[in-house]
Amino acid sequence: MLALELGLGCGGVGASPSRRPDPAVGGAFLESAAGSEARIAGARGVDPRVLADSAVVNFDADGTLCAELIVRTPADLDRPLEAWDMTLAGLRVYADPERVRAVEYVGNEAHTLVEDLPRTAFAGAALPPVRPHALRVIERRARVCGPVAERTNGVELTLEVRGADAVGWFETFRL
Repeated sequence: MLALELGLGCGGVGASPSRRPDPAVGGAFLESAAGSEARIAGARGVDPRVLADSAVVNFDADGTLCAELIVRTPADLDRPLEAWDMTLAGLRVYADPERVRAVEYVGNEAHTLVEDLPRTAFAGAALPPVRPHALRVIERRARVCGPVAERTNGVELTLEVRGADAVGWFETFRL
């Protein structure tokens, strides 16, 4: 059985995320919108779940643990996944090349600005200014894998990013 604990740093926000088993991949779908309400202040009528991070976690045939990550942040807090320090079972791991999507939310309406761009193409994309009362969300997707000693509960995948002021965000997925 896979389980998840998620903590969002910067203010010590914690969560009791949902977990939906995904038998098709022999793993679990993990999701949390913890702390999202505070991050959408000023965007009228936007559902905080648009900032839910998620991971589909499973073991490959060789015993490698892999997570298909989706990290969603407001545009002003966005960082490439390569800027995050990632550890799996205490070992440093790196995300595969990421794909990026940018969506602007106004109330219940979603407007996709760019879809499925490589990180480098997204960095050079000219996006229009954010509309009043809108929330621009940057979604970064990538796969991260690492060896684990055995299929057991208690393995942690930790993602952490620090700002120039040493304050940042972190998430810990406990599998």
